[in-house]
Amino acid sequence: MTSLPDRQHAVALITEANHSGARLAKACALLNLSVRTYQRWTADEAVREDQRPVVPRPAPTNKLNDEERRAAASLCDQLEYRSCPPVFIVADQLDKGRYLASESTLYRVLREHNQIHRRGRQKAPECKRPATSHKASEPNCLWSWDISWLPGPARGIWYYLYLAMDVYSRKIVGHEVYERETGELAREFIEKAFWREHLASKEKPLVLHSDNGNPIKAATFLEKLYDLGITLSNSRPRVSSDNACTEHRYSVLNYVTPEQHHNGEAQEVLAWRKLVLETAKAKNPRRWSGDTRNVSLPESVTLNPDKAANC
Repeated sequence: MTSLPDRQHAVALITEANHSGARLAKACALLNLSVRTYQRWTADEAVREDQRPVVPRPAPTNKLNDEERRAAASLCDQLEYRSCPPVFIVADQLDKGRYLASESTLYRVLREHNQIHRRGRQKAPECKRPATSHKASEPNCLWSWDISWLPGPARGIWYYLYLAMDVYSRKIVGHEVYERETGELAREFIEKAFWREHLASKEKPLVLHSDNGNPIKAATFLEKLYDLGITLSNSRPRVSSDNACTEHRYSVLNYVTPEQHHNGEAQEVLAWRKLVLETAKAKNPRRWSGDTRNVSLPESVTLNPDKAANC
């Protein structure tokens, strides 16, 4: 879309060249314009700005009415959703058997209210150096773990959260809080999680991914991994706080909880969401121009895929 000053400048140049003897088509071609465009711009006494943005257009038939838009804005501003993106809000509402609007509609409503800023507390994503790539197609074949600092009761006092997460299901498979950060405690923590998840009978060895912190490099910790048959994967860019809440929902899991995915309950949850969507579509079909959203889950999850190396 050409701005008004650029239109006026282009018309002046073409007109001057044409009056000096240049053919109109040649003069327009030098500015990548057609003769028809030049004629349309000069049809009136003065060159006018592009009228497309100001032309009145009929409202879409499936547009929310004012009451529904107020309800959508109110929903996004509820205390439980203030730090959540629309994709999470829609998924959580479907779990409760309600459907008000799609994610794109909620984004439009938020934009109208100047609320289309980052709603979460996390930092914006950053490119990290490439790390080893692993693929998980079932629970308990790829874990990631880390140690995070927790503030204590007084300044200068810290506790240490040892936390392991299943990469496929995002379930927290182990978490302990200790007063120290040592290889001995790391060995005890991983061993507890290993036996709690009954991994001794698995044919495929577990891959444990982590950063290169001191407890991970401790000889006593590495020896325990060898005894349990666990494959160690290092060089993960340091992450200080893997999410320790089992109720957390991830977009890659279509916003089911890690516990539901880990225990095989996710398909039932997603089937319920699909039923809610189909019911809402049957009641108000004008709101849909096609099929309802995809509520399936990925067959596998990749940690640090190879394409990350091209960041």
